[in-house]
Amino acid sequence: MVVRTRNPEVDKLRRAIVELLIANHHVDCRHCPKTGHCELQRIMAYLHVSAKRMRPLRLPKVELPKDTSSPFFDYDPNKCVLCGICVRTCESKQGVSALQFMGRGYSAKIAFFGDDSRCESCGECVVRCPVGVLISKTPRQ
Repeated sequence: MVVRTRNPEVDKLRRAIVELLIANHHVDCRHCPKTGHCELQRIMAYLHVSAKRMRPLRLPKVELPKDTSSPFFDYDPNKCVLCGICVRTCESKQGVSALQFMGRGYSAKIAFFGDDSRCESCGECVVRCPVGVLISKTPRQ
């Protein structure tokens, strides 16, 4: 069997998925701490997706408050694409499941499950966040 991961049909499907992510993403790349190292920017360049084309699809902008309650990192829900990498990292690396998906649909977000006391402050979720949603309050050594 031959599996083709790069052809016009597959790229068209990938482009549609990435465009939906971008339509709901807080596109302020110039002021994002992940700029230049953002996985979403890398994928957009690879698939030749334009953020300008997605502007008409955007929902009305509702600025959600940043969560700065953790002593180790800040969480900006406006930039989150709900990829779940931080949730899976917390679960698989530490086995504590401190981060979980909360809500459904447009109200879905990443949040501490119950309280943040289960967080072991390992910083793996911050390192693995592809779009700059989780930002460390202290620089990593």
